[in-house]
Amino acid sequence: MYEHLFITPRSVLYNIEPIGTGSEFVESLTSYLARVAFEHNTSVGHLVNKLLIPSMDKDYLHRSRDFGGNRFYEGAKTINGYMENSLSVVKAIEKLTVRDDIHKLTLIRWKNVFPLRELLKKSLAWCPFCIKEWKENNKTVYYPLIWSIDLVHMCHIHSCFLINKCPTCFKQQDILRRQSLVGICQHCLRQLDDGATKEKYGQENKDWQGFVIDNVCSLLNYDGKINTGENSLLVKNLNLICEKVFDGSINEFSKQLNFARSSVVGWIKGKVKPTLENQLYICQRLNIEIEQLLLTTNIQNFHIVKQRKRIINTSSKPKRVDYYIVEKELEKVIQNKENISMEAAAKKVGINKRTLYRKFRHLCVQISNHYKQYLEERKLQRILCLKIQVEATFTNLYMQGIYPSRRKIEFVMNKPGVLKERELQSHWKGLLGKQGLLFERNLGECEDIGDEFQ
Repeated sequence: MYEHLFITPRSVLYNIEPIGTGSEFVESLTSYLARVAFEHNTSVGHLVNKLLIPSMDKDYLHRSRDFGGNRFYEGAKTINGYMENSLSVVKAIEKLTVRDDIHKLTLIRWKNVFPLRELLKKSLAWCPFCIKEWKENNKTVYYPLIWSIDLVHMCHIHSCFLINKCPTCFKQQDILRRQSLVGICQHCLRQLDDGATKEKYGQENKDWQGFVIDNVCSLLNYDGKINTGENSLLVKNLNLICEKVFDGSINEFSKQLNFARSSVVGWIKGKVKPTLENQLYICQRLNIEIEQLLLTTNIQNFHIVKQRKRIINTSSKPKRVDYYIVEKELEKVIQNKENISMEAAAKKVGINKRTLYRKFRHLCVQISNHYKQYLEERKLQRILCLKIQVEATFTNLYMQGIYPSRRKIEFVMNKPGVLKERELQSHWKGLLGKQGLLFERNLGECEDIGDEFQ
């Protein structure tokens, strides 16, 4: 009677369906995580600590969870990509939700097609008008995967800039946080679509963005097989382009398309892959679609067209650096005894911290050591102030005939858990010992009661 009965396996988390799978507006994995946490009436942090990390075989995440840290959230910008971090999260979520389509919320399928460099944004970006429309139509608010791709700066539906700062507090939003809520600012908790205004695109910018978005959408829609490796269609087609358009001359290839010759050689030999931006630029100059470059066995009707201006992230352009001025700025930090970390010092002079250590290691070590000493002094000062407060609170309770238990002192000081710190706990026990209270009651009781004593 029941031989054809199929029982769906029980899932740990709700079997929530991702939004837009199989379309260019497919949901991102980080957005899905935030929505799943919300549907369970819990925070992203609780979901990650209690369920996700235990399902992932990552020692560094277990240590971060047990001893405190942001390792998972600092690496969240790659969750929507294809690195090992992304693969681990996908497997864990698929296991917990008993779904087999979570990998579609990432770029895992394109792992060997695009290098990770300049592929994903480092902070959240969104279209406020999309969010507003979804709310007005009672649809679920989410962050599409296409918004996390670094090259995409425009919403092709509303022809407006994607924004990356809260319109209320003007702060950037991390890709994922412990308290992330979709559509809500992580800092001021206001709606991310509040008071949004459209900024007009220049025509050249709009043309390039339109080309980028059309091609990225076609890739996100693509559901066929992808050939990768040194003999991939990308490598074959780049060689075909070099042969047919540039008469087999790598020099002409690099000159006409304004690429470094060494880069073109690496692409044609299949040793390295051009970034997504470079692939799209090649397609634009040859008047072809990216699907033809990556997925077609024989490109036809391609020809080089007049160079069109492309909008490149200016932050990626190399800057000429005057290291003499940089050295003087670092020396000034030391002379003024500024209490800043090397991270802050690097931002102040506008140079990467690694570069500073390579060029001016002796100065960097001095700044770092001074900052460590400053933190140590602050820690000692803090402990001293807290000891004075503990002692004053202890004496006040004792004089009122109230047993100065740990919880009672923390309650009066309005500092929950402060006596869990080893130095302060020792100080509290020392005060109990001076008053002859340490052995008057069991220490376990001392921590839990706050009643009057005789």
